[in-house]
Amino acid sequence: MGSGSPDISRAGRVPTNPTASTPATAKAPAAPKPPPNATGVTADTFKRLTPDVAAGKLPEKDAQMLAVQSARPGVIGEAQAITAARKAAALPPADRAQFQQAVDGGKSDTERAFLYKALAAGHPVSEIADFAKQIQGLSDKELLRDYTLSGPLGTEETPGLHQQFTQSCVPSVAETLRGDADPIYAGNVHAQNEDVHYNMQVDNRSLASEEKKLLEGTGGGRAVPFTSAAGGGGVPTQSGKIDDVLNSVSKQTGLTYHQSHLDKNNRRASPAQEALVDQMAAQLQQGIPTPFEVRSPDDTRGHEALAIAVEGSVENEDQRFLVHDPGTGETAWLSRREFLFGTDQFGGGWQHYGLAGVALAQEQLPPEPQAAAGR
Repeated sequence: MGSGSPDISRAGRVPTNPTASTPATAKAPAAPKPPPNATGVTADTFKRLTPDVAAGKLPEKDAQMLAVQSARPGVIGEAQAITAARKAAALPPADRAQFQQAVDGGKSDTERAFLYKALAAGHPVSEIADFAKQIQGLSDKELLRDYTLSGPLGTEETPGLHQQFTQSCVPSVAETLRGDADPIYAGNVHAQNEDVHYNMQVDNRSLASEEKKLLEGTGGGRAVPFTSAAGGGGVPTQSGKIDDVLNSVSKQTGLTYHQSHLDKNNRRASPAQEALVDQMAAQLQQGIPTPFEVRSPDDTRGHEALAIAVEGSVENEDQRFLVHDPGTGETAWLSRREFLFGTDQFGGGWQHYGLAGVALAQEQLPPEPQAAAGR
């Protein structure tokens, strides 16, 4: 029989290789076993990791772990799980053994996923081995608090990143995307700044410097501190530069975004707005964090935020989204209705905002490792 069909279930996805044909005389190996009751992103991630398991490039237990963890906000995204598996398979033998030893030494699956995430983000194995010692034995809450930036638990115990300037929401979202994709970077941000959740009366110079560079150097805006006498004199990221700022961290996230905008007349419970919410939900169901823009009806005010998870369904009228707001540093669940009609979950005018744009993503995965010659 010929090859199986490539996995192209999402637009923009880089297909996984189809399973190679098996000679008639050879006994087909046992199919990799998925995690129990795997559905949604867990099932999809495991399906995409199956060729690596079947080829002996990825331990089955690691594929199961990555598939389960890819469904947990703030742990590891689906694109990252695939990237990490391919990078691990392509490591030189000594590095591969050192990396696997670090993973096997993890005390929880969350720990192990964070090590794979660090590999996907581009860190060398020697650095990951040191990182493994640093996080060994930490609780899930500690890992999600100190080695992410979005506050994925949505509680006061795990606050998220607060923007450092009056008009720096887009750069702050980019930093948050990177922090959720790269735990070593996130840990450094926490270590080098007094409190990433607050922007005033603390020493966050390292974070502010990075944010200013993104806003002014990449986004074409102007950084003005909240405490400045100029008040609201800052200039936000130019509309045509939003993608550039979000994609400044593509190397770590494995994702390339393009923000789709709604016309001003389509921002209050219109069919176009409903369709955009559906697109965002579909993307989040695949484990992809999704930046989005909300704007006031008169189009004079706007804000960028980050959706990191979705649950429920439109049919059951219980769909809701886990949203990180860089304007307050808070993370909370918003209902679908709150996206369409505004919310009082956050300050800063959110009760008057409507969904105005969503950043849709394409995965940028490394090529699959080639089989060794002469085999």
